[in-house]
Amino acid sequence: MFRFTVGNSMLKVILFASLMGLMLLSMELKAQCCYYKINMQDSYGDGWNGGLLSAYVNGVFVSNYSAVGFGTLDSIPVCNGDSLSLSYTAGTYETENTYQLYDEVWNLLFNDGPVPDTGSVFLTTGNCNVVLISGSHPCTAISIDTGQCVIANNIGFQQTGLNPGCANYQGADVWFQLEVPPSGSVSIATDSGSLSDTGIGAWLG
Repeated sequence: MFRFTVGNSMLKVILFASLMGLMLLSMELKAQCCYYKINMQDSYGDGWNGGLLSAYVNGVFVSNYSAVGFGTLDSIPVCNGDSLSLSYTAGTYETENTYQLYDEVWNLLFNDGPVPDTGSVFLTTGNCNVVLISGSHPCTAISIDTGQCVIANNIGFQQTGLNPGCANYQGADVWFQLEVPPSGSVSIATDSGSLSDTGIGAWLG
């Protein structure tokens, strides 16, 4: 406990403490470290058969990653300004292997496969202060309801790397989610318009 005899001294201490509190709060609002996501798939469902994706942060080995079964989702810890690099080692049946690297809010940073490139394949700088874009990934899908007509615009969207295998997919996909009604039946269709090459992929889960 401190006792001050000068009237303004206490005021100065309180003001300083308050400013420090605001500075600390401001620092906490910006994440310093986060987790990037690696989503790995095997189209046959038997894992990567020796294929390995190796991650390095600031030149230091972090871990090896590999798909199990039809696929595996894993994460890599990074901090702002870190150097993150990926290296891929081939196994057998490489035509089955694909993967995607996302930042903390599911913006696609890199994807490869089938038959991924080998050796050092990607280098980036960690950034944990990116802005979430709703609808840019299944994990950030926009909620809609049955019977709802949705007008969507995919300008500015990149791609998730999750190819539905139809409509000559070129990226810029926008994701929506809805709960299947008790009937268990849902019908999805595009409305008439000026576009002739639209496509819809439906995913369960």
